[in-house]
Amino acid sequence: MMERAVSITPPEVGGLSEKDIGHYDRVYLGSEFCQNLIPSEDEVRELKDKGVKELTVLTPLLPTVRLRSFLKLFDRILGLYPGAELSLGDLGLMRAVNRAYGGTVPLLLARPVSADFIRMDERFLRRFFAANNLRMLETDEADRVAAFRGRGIKFSFHYPFKYLAMTRFCPFEKAGGCSRACAGRKIKIRQTAPYRGSFFLKNNFYFSENREMPPKGVARTVFALSGGAPTGRG
Repeated sequence: MMERAVSITPPEVGGLSEKDIGHYDRVYLGSEFCQNLIPSEDEVRELKDKGVKELTVLTPLLPTVRLRSFLKLFDRILGLYPGAELSLGDLGLMRAVNRAYGGTVPLLLARPVSADFIRMDERFLRRFFAANNLRMLETDEADRVAAFRGRGIKFSFHYPFKYLAMTRFCPFEKAGGCSRACAGRKIKIRQTAPYRGSFFLKNNFYFSENREMPPKGVARTVFALSGGAPTGRG
């Protein structure tokens, strides 16, 4: 049976109701794209108090200084959720976590780096996953999942935001401290001639609407709360 998860950023924790939580098997908390949306211990504890049973922490690329501080934070998160997963796109963080915890923390390969790995040779990918304690590949590309012939890789499918690009410069605030001005905001950007169509901005990443439903065979579907995540089980 396919697992259902909902993905939220830390500013959305307060708006997540116990009723919402009841429709999902797992909550993803954080961001694959922004360093300022790493959850705090208090935000994780708030999820625990709301009744969230299973947690996946989303992380972006991290500089060395932030990586070290995150490892200390994640150790405290494991005190609240001993079985917490870590979804990461930073291979340095992957190695550091495996060294620190001896391969006991379930790791997932996150966007955007997973977009490169999903295009690699399947045999290499299986070996890489086995050697690095990676349990699942996160993607929003239904056609790439369908192209896999083997069963050695498990996929989680993100919906409805299909990743296009990201920026290291905040589109919502000037340089300096972060007040999370992006919280709850999703901006539609219309292209001008000679281009057609539109795309969207959320936090610090650009995306299109993923019109492809989760493909058959994925182990998990991850719905974005701000993308209109469904509130009932099919």
